[in-house]
Order: sequence, then structure tokens, then C-alpha cells
Amino acid sequence: MNTQQEKAIKSIDMSRNTKLGLFDVLIVIMNIASARGNYLLYGLLGTSEGKWCELFVILVDIFYCVIRFKNRLSSKIFNKYFAPIFLGLFIIFYNSVNVMLINGAGNWILFEFLIVDSLFFLILLLLLNKLSSCHIPKEAMIGQLSRGYIYISMFSFIGVLLSFGLLIAGYNLDTPIYADYMASNVDESNAQYYRSFLTVRMETVDLRVPFFQEYGFLCGLFHEPHIFAYNVFPCLLLMLAFCKTKLVRLLVFISLILVILFAGSATNVFVALGCLIVYVLVRARRNFWGILLLLLILTVAVYFYYKIDTTLFDFLIERSSSDHSSRQYSTSLLEFAFTPRTLTGTDCFSTTFISHGTMREDVGWIVFLLYVSFLISYLRNVLLLLFKKEKLPFIIGISSLYFIAHSAKVGLCMFTSPLFIVFVFLQAVYLTKFKTDKGKKQLCVQNNL
Repeated sequence: MNTQQEKAIKSIDMSRNTKLGLFDVLIVIMNIASARGNYLLYGLLGTSEGKWCELFVILVDIFYCVIRFKNRLSSKIFNKYFAPIFLGLFIIFYNSVNVMLINGAGNWILFEFLIVDSLFFLILLLLLNKLSSCHIPKEAMIGQLSRGYIYISMFSFIGVLLSFGLLIAGYNLDTPIYADYMASNVDESNAQYYRSFLTVRMETVDLRVPFFQEYGFLCGLFHEPHIFAYNVFPCLLLMLAFCKTKLVRLLVFISLILVILFAGSATNVFVALGCLIVYVLVRARRNFWGILLLLLILTVAVYFYYKIDTTLFDFLIERSSSDHSSRQYSTSLLEFAFTPRTLTGTDCFSTTFISHGTMREDVGWIVFLLYVSFLISYLRNVLLLLFKKEKLPFIIGISSLYFIAHSAKVGLCMFTSPLFIVFVFLQAVYLTKFKTDKGKKQLCVQNNL
């Protein structure tokens, strides 16, 4: 084989590696869908128990890793920016072992969380290894790694819009559904769940935003409005990094507002406001007039909405009250996470202490210190990204900031969802030294590209 033929073959291999295939993206979607609160796998597999969904994901992940990738991981992709992932995985490992020691071997099921998250991390590393074998820009690499998360989030969001439109038009296609994670809402709040076209519909007596909750809460693939916002809102923020035109950027902004209105989640509103304040403080000097115009438009929009209807504002004031059950729930989760009483603790993923009204569970000093270390390393990554001059790292930082702030509502249970791995992974990919232009050239030379 002559030199020209070898170069042609290498060129073809490079072009193939610059994009992830549909099968790769579907695997990422499947792993993200394994998170508690996501109905996609429950519906596809026809089950009401999460353990079967997780077992299915584990088997598919193992099969995928065996047949899809044969090359070793590059040692250059491991660095300090991945530390939050390792700390999160160790928290899951420690808690699983601790619960088994306390309650017996029958609680081995908790290891499913560890296996799913670990395999998902391995798959992302393998995908990164594949993309890193070529000289492609950071933006393209981040875009490729984000595709699965963006697709599943947009399925939820567009599903809400289409289903809402059909309901308004007078069509009705309700199928009662149930999953194990819905049990507490069904028992305590008398909530009823239906699949309405392309969305999960939660029917309660609660009303937060007139018109948008006329048919109950449309939650996409999720079982609660705040979980819908928790998953979709940071994805829309992330999509701002890939907008090529002003029209697309405007559509994403409108989508962010629609998520707020459909969810009617106080946590979503307050965290989004906090991220907006951070945006203003960090970027004000670089784009003063643009930020001023944005604030003016938002102020006018909020003023006119308040004149039309005050229900959402009354709801936010009510949720801010110290004696409201939602605020008490969030406060209890934070108090639990940051007040260890014993060395080893009990089950750090349990929330039974909230329903019992007493602190029967204990986070323990070991998990507490691991969790604090996780937060420090995670926020270090976020701060490094927020103070970069480029748009892409700043957007990753803002979306990551939203995710970790909203995670206060779910407490340590955030580690049972693979989504935290997605955000840390994107942070680390951008911050890794070998992703700089110089690093990429060195990597290509080492691989004889």
C-alpha cells in the first residue's frame, strides 16, 4: 500500500471519528433515561419497578462496551477535573456497602446505581477517546458529547408543547400509568398519573400558573414539574452555546420561559434568577448594553404578566414561607446532608426521615466529607469556566451552576442520577489541558495523524 492510499484511509477514519453514530447517541439517551423519575424505560419495557430498568441498562451497556470499542483509553483523558465524578461514585459505593452491613445482604440492589453510573462514565470516556483521536474543535467535541442529553430533553419539552396543543384542540388520549417512584405522590398527595400523547400528565388539585396547568402538570418524561425543570432547563441553557443565529437564540430563550410556566416550580424560578444574577455580575463589563437591554425586556415582561395574573407570584411567595411543606422538605434535605452525627451514618439516599418528621437517618461524617469535597471540586470547575472569555465555557458553567443549585431540592439522591456525570464530564472535557490547540496537535502527532 503506497503513502497516498494510507493517507486516504486515515482521512476516512478521521472523518468517521469526528461524529458519534446514532447507536452511540441512543446509548447515552438510554443511560440518562435510567434516572429515577424518568418514565421512558418504564414505558418501553412495560414495567413499574426501577430495578428491571436498571438491570436492562446494565446488560446493554456491557454488551455495547464489549462489541463497540476495542481500543484502550488514552491516559491523557484522566485528570483532576474528573474528581467530582470519582467522589460521586465513591459515595454511591460506600453507601451501598454501608446499607448492606446495617440491613443485610438483601439490599444489594443499591449497587445497581453504582454499576449504571460507572458504566455510563466508562462509555463517555470511550466516546471521548474516539473523538480525541482526531483534530476537531472543542465546540464540535462538546456538541457531539451533548447530543444524547439534548435529544432526550427536547423530546420532553416538545412532547409537552405538542400534547398541550392537542389537549387545547379538544383531543384526549389519557392512559393511566404507574411506576414505583410515583408511589409517594399517589399516597400522600392523591396525585394521578396519565400518559397524554407524548407527555406524562400529573393530575392534582394544585394550580400554579393558570392556562399552562389547565390540564394538570405536563411533565414530559418526568413525574413532577420540578423534576421536569431540573432535567430540561439546564439543557436549554447549554443549547445557547450552539445557537448559530439570533432567531435560534430567541427560540431557546422563549423555550426557557415556557419551561418556567409549564413547571411552575419555585425552585426553578429562584435558581434561574440566581443564575441570571451571576450572569450579570460576571459578564456586565464585557457586554453592558446587551445585558441592560435583556434586563429591561425581562422587567417589562414580568410587569405585564403580573398585571394580567398574580397566581404565579402568589405561589412563589407562599413557597418562600418558612412553614410551607415544600420549603420544609428542601430545608430537611440540606440539614440532613450537612449535619452528620455518627462516623459511618445510615442510608444517605433515604428520605424517610422527612415523612417520619424525625432525623432517623444520618448522613455520617464519611459521606459528609466526601460530599463537601464533591461540591468544592465541582464548583472549582464551574468557576474556572465562568471566568473564561469564550461563550462555550461560560455557558457550560452557567448550566452546571443551575444543575447543582437545583440539586439542593433532591439532596444526595442526585448521585443516583447519571445526569451529574454529564455535567462534570462536559466541564472536564473543556478544562482538560490536552484539549487546547497545542494539546490536540501533540495528540495527533502521537497517533501519527
